[in-house]
Amino acid sequence: KVAVLFSGGLDSTILAVLADRITVGETELNEHIHHIADLIHPLNSVLDESLGCALWFAARGKGLLNHVCYESPARVVLVGMGADELFGGYSRHAKVFNQTGSWSELGDMLHKEVQNIGSRNMGRDNRVILDHGRMMRAPFLDETVVSFVNKLPPWVRCNPGSDLPRGVGDKTLLRLLAFTLGLRETAVQPKRALQFGSRIANSKQKGHEISTKLAEKPIKSE
Repeated sequence: KVAVLFSGGLDSTILAVLADRITVGETELNEHIHHIADLIHPLNSVLDESLGCALWFAARGKGLLNHVCYESPARVVLVGMGADELFGGYSRHAKVFNQTGSWSELGDMLHKEVQNIGSRNMGRDNRVILDHGRMMRAPFLDETVVSFVNKLPPWVRCNPGSDLPRGVGDKTLLRLLAFTLGLRETAVQPKRALQFGSRIANSKQKGHEISTKLAEKPIKSE
């Protein structure tokens, strides 16, 4: 069985709709388990703490269904990782473009972020999800998808002009896809990060700051 870690935002909603329509073979789902605990040093920022906690509780798959205790039998979870880096979904992308007006600089920025996502995020998220005996799969980071999107010019992927409201200019290509899938309201929703959509993070904290909790008890690599 397969589950989607659902934040309620654009990326995970698209994955949920497509996953409901497409059946993937069990063999493919069980291939290439990530063993990356030794590839990066322990991370300890506020962002790492909030994302790690949100993913851990979501991947646990326990809750109430029709007022009855329920645990998901899914052993594979689909995540929306990579969509923001590929399609210009972060506010920093709009900031850079509005400051420079350069599509070339924005394109270089997106390319570098996609290259760095493996060492920055995947180890953390994979370990958290595996802790519950489930495997993470990131469809947006499939080699075929990344190769195709990287060939597209940045103005096809996003349109971060300052005259456009949030929920329109960022991730334009994904929003058009959502619209064609019938997700008209979702297509124009502003970005809502997992840690905030799950209400597990404090929006007043700076993500780059050192987390006192993680600093006191650093993550251990198995």
